[in-house]
Amino acid sequence: MAEIDHPQEAWMYLNTLISSAKKSIASSQIDYLVNLIKEDMDDQSFATFRDYMNRIFSILPASLLPYFLESIITLNEAEPYWFIQKLINFLINANRPIYQIKGLQLIQQIKDDSYVPYVIPLIYHSHKPLRKEAIKTIITNPGCAEKIVENDLRSRSENKRILAAKLLRKINPDNIRLALEQIESTDFIERIHAIQVLATSNDRKWVAKITPYLNDPDLSVKKVAIEAISQLGGTKAKKILNQKLLLEDYLPLKTIILEQLKNI
Repeated sequence: MAEIDHPQEAWMYLNTLISSAKKSIASSQIDYLVNLIKEDMDDQSFATFRDYMNRIFSILPASLLPYFLESIITLNEAEPYWFIQKLINFLINANRPIYQIKGLQLIQQIKDDSYVPYVIPLIYHSHKPLRKEAIKTIITNPGCAEKIVENDLRSRSENKRILAAKLLRKINPDNIRLALEQIESTDFIERIHAIQVLATSNDRKWVAKITPYLNDPDLSVKKVAIEAISQLGGTKAKKILNQKLLLEDYLPLKTIILEQLKNI
């Protein structure tokens, strides 16, 4: 690695700690190390910050890693924004989940939606604890996540589509794009919810999308579809329900249709 032409107090202090420690290193010494890093890296570029942190991690004993990571993401009220920004970028883009998880926890602390695009890819990561932490981060700081995750509902990857739908249910269960996916579900409860979401959108273009569910095999779905079409209203909705009334043999449904026609 190329030499870095800036102060290296933290790196030298850590070397001294490691070489002189006989039994253990006190937590206060780790906290002091973190403060030295902030002093060393003041007004430095991200590239310099990244190289410097890599040097720190390269000599940091594994036994100290958990406390060091916890200390470095523990923010005080006067924490400089440049440090937070560079630290998040470093941790989130690291190649070890243990670092990335800490980066996510840091984002949760500062509640800055601008980092949401960096978090999205991690919700599909194969590392389960990292994926869980990424989902938690998105839920607590949704920001622009809803629009980004919507696009993943059309992914070629079935696993990605499933995870995207799961996350959207937590961010906004009334998401229209999610409803358009759920309306084709084999689960009648999901179909019912999807129809209700489309109905509350007040957009009459969804009448055509809901109409086939007037013939759904589940009676409760049929009932919700009738109510949804009535709620959306309009000449087309009235025509569709009148046609359904003529074809329907089941008396309770005919009664529901008649009642709903009064509302259009």
